[in-house]
Amino acid sequence: MPVFIGVHKMEPFSDEKMQEIWGKYKDQAQGLGLKAIRLHYNGEKGTAYCETEANSADEVMAAHQGLNIPQEILEIKTLG
Repeated sequence: MPVFIGVHKMEPFSDEKMQEIWGKYKDQAQGLGLKAIRLHYNGEKGTAYCETEANSADEVMAAHQGLNIPQEILEIKTLG
């Protein structure tokens, strides 16, 4: 299944706030049949990058609906 990365740039946030958002996102993704793989973030810089297995970028966008965070969704490939 393809992997997508969500690129999120927002105001600085706490670890607790990101844990809350990530938990909601994982629940929404699972409800749509997607697999939220992992999240990388820097709260001080207000950046977050989430990896999700999905069939399309549209599915990943749907899983982000209602989280009120800006996003850009990119299909990625991995080497290594």
